[in-house]
Amino acid sequence: MAVRKASTIGNNPLDQVVTLRRQEAVSDPEPETTKVARDRVTIALPADLMDRVRNAVYWTPGATLVDLVESAVADAMDRLALWTGLSASADLRSRPAAATLSLDAV
Repeated sequence: MAVRKASTIGNNPLDQVVTLRRQEAVSDPEPETTKVARDRVTIALPADLMDRVRNAVYWTPGATLVDLVESAVADAMDRLALWTGLSASADLRSRPAAATLSLDAV
């Protein structure tokens, strides 16, 4: 008499692998990151500068355009704060109209 094979209908051989991954995900949750409020800004930059920025992002593993711009603006604000003596959170709307600032000198 022939031995019958176990039926595989309804049984997915990958269920064991997927189940393990699900258990790992449940037992080791990633820490929650605090979301920072963001504002959308539209600016016009010279085309050659944008080409340089896009190339830098393309050739830097893991880099994003948002991260690059965010770090550049933060660095510029830090340099401006050092140059003017103002804190980064100072309200610049009340600055004198005659003041001209250039970050090239910093």
